[in-house]
Amino acid sequence: MAAVKILPWLWSLLSVVIERIQTFTLASPLAKFLNGLEILLSKAQDWENNASRSVSLRKELEAVTQLIIQWRKLELSFWSSSLDNALKRHTERSTKHWFSIYQLVERYLEEQKQDAEKGEEEVERLSLSSVCSTLQAFMEGSTLGQFHTRLDTLLSFHCHLLLLDPQQPGQEPLSSLLWNLHKYYSQFSDGIQTKITSLRQPIEKELKDFVKISKWNDVSFWSIKQSVDKTHRTLFKFVKKFEAALSGPSAPSLVEEGSSASLDSVDANPEETPLHRVHKALKNTLPGKGRDLQLEVPEEGVEASSLQGRLPALTRKMKKLCVQLQKKNPAPELAEDLDCFTGEVISNLRDLQNLTVDMTAEKEKQKSEVKHILQQKQRALSELFKMLAGIGLSYRKGLLWNRTADPERNLCMQPLEMTTALSAVRNQEQAESMLFTELLAAWDGCQKYFYRSWARRSAMLTALQNAAKELGVANIDRCRGFSSHLFKLPPPAEAAPGRADGAQWLHIRANAVLQC
Repeated sequence: MAAVKILPWLWSLLSVVIERIQTFTLASPLAKFLNGLEILLSKAQDWENNASRSVSLRKELEAVTQLIIQWRKLELSFWSSSLDNALKRHTERSTKHWFSIYQLVERYLEEQKQDAEKGEEEVERLSLSSVCSTLQAFMEGSTLGQFHTRLDTLLSFHCHLLLLDPQQPGQEPLSSLLWNLHKYYSQFSDGIQTKITSLRQPIEKELKDFVKISKWNDVSFWSIKQSVDKTHRTLFKFVKKFEAALSGPSAPSLVEEGSSASLDSVDANPEETPLHRVHKALKNTLPGKGRDLQLEVPEEGVEASSLQGRLPALTRKMKKLCVQLQKKNPAPELAEDLDCFTGEVISNLRDLQNLTVDMTAEKEKQKSEVKHILQQKQRALSELFKMLAGIGLSYRKGLLWNRTADPERNLCMQPLEMTTALSAVRNQEQAESMLFTELLAAWDGCQKYFYRSWARRSAMLTALQNAAKELGVANIDRCRGFSSHLFKLPPPAEAAPGRADGAQWLHIRANAVLQC
C-alpha cells in the first residue's frame, strides 16, 4: 500500500497494463503477449527510476525480463522460415486476379450464348483472340513469385469449364485455349523455380548466419530493447531483399535453359525407333497371319435377315475393308521417312556446332578456318531449305499465313490425353494391348515436344529481328516462312486418328477431372 501512495498515477498505469495482459486469450499470438510484457517492463522502468529502494520491483522485473528473453529466443528460432512467409504473402497477392479472369470467362461465354440465340449482330463482341491476348499478358506480365499461382489459375478455370454444360456455346474452344496456355507455360515452370532458388540461396545463407550469431543474454531492459530493434531491422532488410527478388519480371525466364535447350536426341538404332515398333504392333493387330477373321454365330431368337442378325457378317466385311485401307495408307511409311529425315537434320546440325577453330594455329590460318566453317554452315542451310521445299513446304505460304492467320488457332486445339483415350477401350486382346503399350511409349513426350517447338519458334522469330548481317534477308525470310508453314500444319491433336467429337471428348475430360 506504501507503493500506491508514493506514485499513485504510475501504479495505476501499471495496473491497467497488467489487467490488459490478463484479458488476452490463450489463442492470442505470442507476439501480442510479448508486446504487452515489453510495455509493462517499459512502464516499470519509470517506476524504478522514480521510486525508492524500499518499494523496488527489481525481483519481479527480473522474472518478466527472463520470460521476455525466453520468448524472444523462441522467435529467433523461427526466423529462418521468414522467407517462406514472405513467399506465401507474395503469391497470395495474385489471387486478386481470380475475379478478373472469372469476369473475362463469364463475359465471353455470355456473349457467345447471346450470339447463338439472337444471331450475329454488329455490336462489338469479345473475341477469342482478345481473350487469348489477355491471358498471355496475364502470364507474361507475372512476377517470378506469382508465376506458379497464375499457372494454377489457368488450370482451375479449364477444369471449371469442363464441368459446365458441353452444349454451351464457346465452352469447347475456351477450355481448349486455357489448357494449351497452361501446358505451354508449364514448360517454363522448372526454370522459374530454379531462378527463385538461385535468388533465395544467398539471402537465406546471410539470414541463417545472422541467426547463429544473434543472442539475447542481456538482463537489462534497455539492452534487450536495443538488441530487439537491431535484429528486427536486419530481419526486415533480408525479407525486403527477398520480396524485391520475387517481384522481378518472369518474362526473361520464359526461355529454354539447361539440358532442355540442347539439341534433341537421335535414336541410336534407326531401325528400332518407337514409330517402327508402333507400326509393327499395328500389323500384328490386323486380321490375317494367325489372326484370321472369325464369323460369329448369330444369337438365338434373332432373325438372320434382320440387321442385328447380319452384324457378324458386316463386322467381317468391315474388318476386311479396314485391312485394305491400312495396307493402302502411306502414313506409316511417310511418318518413318519424316522421323529419319529429322534425325539426319539434327545429326548434321550437331556436327556443325562441334566445328571449332584451332587456336594454336597462325592468325591467317585461323581466319581461313573461320571462313571455311561459315561457308559449310551456309551451304548446309541452303541444302536444308531445298529439302524442306522438296517435301512440300513453301516459305511464301508461311509468310502469308504469318500475316493473315489467327494467332490463337493452335492454342484452341483440343487436348489429347492418349492414356485417357485408350483406357476407354475395354476387353482388349493381347495384340491390342501390345499396340496400346507401344502407342503410349511413342506418344510419351509428344505434347511436350510440340509446346517446346512452339516456344523455340517464338524465340527464333525474336532473334531474327536482330539477326547478323551475314545471314541475309533472303535466308531470314525463309527461316520465318518455313517455320510458319510447319506451324500451320495440323497439330497432333487435330490429326490424331480415332478422334472423338467435341461433346464426347469433353465428357471424357470431365470424367478425368472428377476422378482427380
